[in-house]
Amino acid sequence: MTVSIKTCFSLLWIMGVMGLANASPAAAFRVEPMSAELAASGPNSKGEIRIENPHDHPITVELVTEQRDFDANGKETRTPAEDDFLIFPPQTLVQPGKTQLVRYQYIGDPKLPATKAYVINVRQLPIDLKPDAQSGMKFLYNFGLARYVVPEGAVAVPTAENMHLGQNGSLEFVLKNTGNGHLPLIRKALRLTGATPDRTVDFEGEAMTKQLPVAMLLPNHTLNVRLTTLPVGWAATDVKTIQVVNPRPKTSNP
Repeated sequence: MTVSIKTCFSLLWIMGVMGLANASPAAAFRVEPMSAELAASGPNSKGEIRIENPHDHPITVELVTEQRDFDANGKETRTPAEDDFLIFPPQTLVQPGKTQLVRYQYIGDPKLPATKAYVINVRQLPIDLKPDAQSGMKFLYNFGLARYVVPEGAVAVPTAENMHLGQNGSLEFVLKNTGNGHLPLIRKALRLTGATPDRTVDFEGEAMTKQLPVAMLLPNHTLNVRLTTLPVGWAATDVKTIQVVNPRPKTSNP
């Protein structure tokens, strides 16, 4: 029996292995970098992927590119995008204990009006796989690498609108990005302001991001957000405005 592993984007943009109950992540091959930004043209439109094989037997992998999109509820759709990237080699054999370098380049529209999101899937093929000695099962791993093609000067312009009280006291609002750059929410904070301007709190980190449908908002997209947990001392009825900001610098105690 062959068990395939489907991967999804975590809130840290790192593709996690899903659907495998009895296999250790240490059994997978390793790939990096997991996320990168590219230019639409020029020398910064290319990059490299390192594939490391920790096994005692060879593995064969193929690389396939897809474009990513999301609806307002964070549901992802993917479409083939092999014409937008040149990958060499598209299939490769990685010897035991070795690292294979794969090069890629964006060759799509060099005059993109807005950032596009892609995923380069690194898929293990059932060639050269070594069956598990106890169960006879074969485990195939699939890692998705996030790649963003960013036009020169692209910026995200986020706004929070339609804020209202949801079920069970949750805070609901619509997050919009009207700019032409993508918005990496993992690097941002939600600045909540109360009845007076001096009452603010920056809601950030895992406590905030784990409540978001996705960790990144594409240009000209909206995202329906429902926060069921707010910072200590805050309730949904306390919040009057929401801004997406860079987190405040951390202060260290002397």
